[in-house]
Amino acid sequence: MIRDNIYPVEEILPLLKDAPARRSEKEHIILNGIKVKTTSQRHAVFIKSTVCCACGIEGRFFAVERHIDTKSYHFNLYAYNKEGEEVLMTKDHIIPVSKGGKNEHSNYQTMCAECNRLKDNK
Repeated sequence: MIRDNIYPVEEILPLLKDAPARRSEKEHIILNGIKVKTTSQRHAVFIKSTVCCACGIEGRFFAVERHIDTKSYHFNLYAYNKEGEEVLMTKDHIIPVSKGGKNEHSNYQTMCAECNRLKDNK
């Protein structure tokens, strides 16, 4: 991942809450000269909660990042674990797709990457 900058949750959540209204117009905002995608199912989950439903750690900041092989930037939410290390927050399927769960908002919850790995497809 290539990181451009980090922003407090309180600064980015309002931008994401406004994103669905802009969806037909555009799916990006310009933030400090960087074009950042604002429409994502993950973002809708984070609007509902920035807290891991399993362990309770809370997302503290959004990082503007992109994959090495792409040009498009997006927001990733991060928390800090007990050791002070960054932990990626994820969109978890409450009922895994492999067990018949749907790819829809009612089947999503916020979970940190560590808990999501432990949950696997259970």
